[in-house]
Formats: sequence, structure tokens, C-alpha cells
Amino acid sequence: MSKRNSSEFSPLNFAANMTNNEKRSKIVEEINFLNFDKISTEMEQDKTTPNWAKLIIGQMGSLLKIAANLLNEQQNSYGNFELHLQKQQQQLEENERLHSIVITGMEESNKQDALERMKEDQNKVLEVINMCKVDIGLPKIKLFADDVKVYVIHKTKNERRILTDAIKNIEQWATKWKLNIAINKTYIIYLGKTNPKDQYKIFDTTINEVDSIRDLGIIIDNKLKFQEHVQKIIRAAYIKMNFVFKIIKSKSIKTWLTIYKSYIRPLLEYSPETWNPQLRSEINKLEKCQKFFTKSLLRKCSLPYIPYLQRLEFLNLPTLENRRKTYDLVLAHRILHGYTHLKSDNLFKISNRKKCYLLSKNQNSKSSNSFVNRVTKMWNVLHEEIRTTKITLSFKNKIKAILIQ
Repeated sequence: MSKRNSSEFSPLNFAANMTNNEKRSKIVEEINFLNFDKISTEMEQDKTTPNWAKLIIGQMGSLLKIAANLLNEQQNSYGNFELHLQKQQQQLEENERLHSIVITGMEESNKQDALERMKEDQNKVLEVINMCKVDIGLPKIKLFADDVKVYVIHKTKNERRILTDAIKNIEQWATKWKLNIAINKTYIIYLGKTNPKDQYKIFDTTINEVDSIRDLGIIIDNKLKFQEHVQKIIRAAYIKMNFVFKIIKSKSIKTWLTIYKSYIRPLLEYSPETWNPQLRSEINKLEKCQKFFTKSLLRKCSLPYIPYLQRLEFLNLPTLENRRKTYDLVLAHRILHGYTHLKSDNLFKISNRKKCYLLSKNQNSKSSNSFVNRVTKMWNVLHEEIRTTKITLSFKNKIKAILIQ
């Protein structure tokens, strides 16, 4: 779908549309003046006129009639559109004026003061909500294609009831638009040790509880450890490696490296910012995949055995652990410098004393391995010159240079 420029409906373009309307009217007048029906009738009576000429004149007349009708329809639609815009603008101005009077008791002459007072009032309300820890009573909703995720952070029964109300709203919406929900593919996962695990129903069917669920290619478990996901990608990588070693016969190092970078390593590096493990046992299991492939590569190319780190230097490959660290830091750089839709204020606490220095957040057993807490430790170790680098590619190259050393 093509994106429209926001200036498309500016007053300047609207004036141009009015000029086009005048042109349309002129063209319609000229078409009517030509009167092809009369010309066609006269040519039919003239026996000296060739048949092909009569056919062309008849077709031209029909086409010009169609063109005239289309131009008339466009002219009418632009006129209605102009009237609609004028009414809409008047309504917006009236609503803004009334809103200013209701909130502040002042007319538009003091609009700026009114807006400032409104902002102050909003800030005070937010402060009261934060002090009282009042929940706004809305569930969190995430959408991607035809997948919908609804979740609630709760402490009380009333807060858990929000999820029940959200499910009822989904039922009403699906019924209204006659869309079927795959109930057999609808699951619920509970997080937290003290979670009471209330049962939820959709269309009178109890939603099945699961300990882990696959979401956009990532297996998420109720302990947020991602151990099942790591095991899955390791198993898939070994299956793919054994397959390519059986069917491909080559002694070219370049060929094998291309195969590895194209078919094997992507399996081990899909969205690592989400699940990057911190347990040494899992880190070693992932690294063992690359060890196995590079060792087999030497054997396929009839080369002598070389220790792993020397092997990586010979093949110009970094460790998988260092590559995941690079992914983490590059994503943090993009977020902090505003290169993504994610807001840095919602994820990180930035120090006021040190430039581009992150403050650690409270951690527990489930959040200690999260992207934010994980990357904060690595980010603060970096030199200030690297942290303040604006260009992402330059930042990435500096990180790679550090990790290689």
C-alpha cells in the first residue's frame, strides 16, 4: 500500500484541485460542442464515407461520452469533499473553543494560559495516580498479523478481572464482524510464583494452560529462562549440519563458510536480543555448534586439526557469544539514540551526572536476564566516546574491534 504525503490535503493542493475543476468543466463543454452523434448520423447517410471511418467516429463518440461522465463525477466529488472539509474544520474550531471554556472558564483570547493550566492539571493527576498506585484498568494488547496477545500485570482480584472483560470484548468484536477465533489455538500462560492462576473462558470454552508457547519463532516459558528455545535451535542446527555434510562434496573453505553463514548460523541467531542466555552451560552448548562445524570443515577440506580459537582466527569468524553481545549493544544504541519506535525512557534509566550512562533497575530471578538489565552492565563498561557515537555502523565497528581484542 503506497503511503500518502501529509501535505496532500494542504490548502495549496486544494486550490490546485479547484483549478482542475474549472478545466474539467471546459473539457465537458468542448465534448458536448463537438456533438459526435450528429457527425456519425451524417456520415451514415454519406455513401462515399468508408466503413472504417464510420467505425472510428462512432467509437470516438462513445469514448468521449464516457470521459465526460467521469469528469462530471470527479467534479461533483471534489465539490462534496470541499464542503465536508469546511464543515469539519468549523466543527473542530467550535469543539476546541468549548473545550477551552469548560476546562478553564476562559475564551480563546486566553487559550495559551488555558493550555498551560490544563498541562499542569494533567501532571498533578499523574502524580496522584503514581502516589496511590492506581491502575488505569486497561489490559496490554500486542498485535502482529493475525496473532493477538492480551496480558495484565495484576496484584488484586479486580485487576485480574480486567483480563476477563477484555476476553468478553474480543468475543463481542468477533461476533459482530463474523470472524471465527481458533479456540484450539488459544492458550494462556501464567507468570509469577504467587499467581493464583484464575481460569478464563472464551465462547464458554476454558482456555488451555501451557508452560511454554511459541510466539513469532521464539519459545517463551513461564519462568522466562528460554532454555527450551535454546535447546530447540541447537537441535535444528545439528540436523541441518549433518544434512549439508552428507549431500555437499567440496574442499573449498569459501564454499563451506558461505553454507555456514547462510544456512546454519542464522538458526542460532534469530532474534538473540530476546533470549540471549547468561548461564555458562547454555553459552557453551551454543558455541559447541560452531566448534563442530568448523572442525568438520577442516576435515572436509583435508586440513590438519587446529584449536578452536586459532581456527576462528584462520577462518575470520567471531565467537557466537561475542556476536550476541554485539547484537545487544547495537540495539541499545539504536534505542537510546532514537533510531527505533521504542522509547528509551520506558526501558532505561539514564544518569544525569554521567553522559549516556545507564542506571541499573531492580532485578529479580525473572528480570535479571532481561535485555535491559543484561545490556546495562555491558553498556556502562564502554568508554564515553563509544557510548556517544551517533552513527550506528561506526558504533558497531568499534564494538567488534573491542570484542576481538
